[in-house]
Amino acid sequence: PALGAVAASRSAGAAVLVERRTSAPLPVSGWVPITVAITDDTGELKRGIVTARVVGVRTALVASRQLPRGAIVTEADIREVPLDGPAAATGNVDDPGLLVGLRTLRAIRAGTPWRAEWVERPPAVRRGETVRVVFHSGGLRLELLGRAREDGHAGDRIRVLNPRSRTELIGRVAPDGVVYVGS
Repeated sequence: PALGAVAASRSAGAAVLVERRTSAPLPVSGWVPITVAITDDTGELKRGIVTARVVGVRTALVASRQLPRGAIVTEADIREVPLDGPAAATGNVDDPGLLVGLRTLRAIRAGTPWRAEWVERPPAVRRGETVRVVFHSGGLRLELLGRAREDGHAGDRIRVLNPRSRTELIGRVAPDGVVYVGS
């Protein structure tokens, strides 16, 4: 609506209210008819329909600082920023909960959108690390310190070297990093 006519007809000092409504289904995007009503304390001054192109604001999770390869991601390492239209690439991680506690597989620059293939669950046991090895069978329980021969996540079967006998054992990694061998 032409605002010049509205300004001439309104009483001096009255507050003007601009109301916008649409019947388009949510989320609103694309070309949308919007009803605009201009009112003051004396009533409706002007009403009209405007067709506007609505572009949704998309956001992306980006690295808030430079991260080296092998870093464990914390909440402080993730920032949400708005993106313009096609700048939002597919494959970007959109839930911060999916990133926290993971390990980076490559160096990540500050401001770079997070991608799922750049992070992994850190292993509970790392190759070359000293681990507690537990053998449990019936009433017999033996514990020793061994050396992990490979990385392992909780539930993985890995090889562990018994440094005293130089024998290699195979066991299952527990979430706390203990390797259980035997039955």
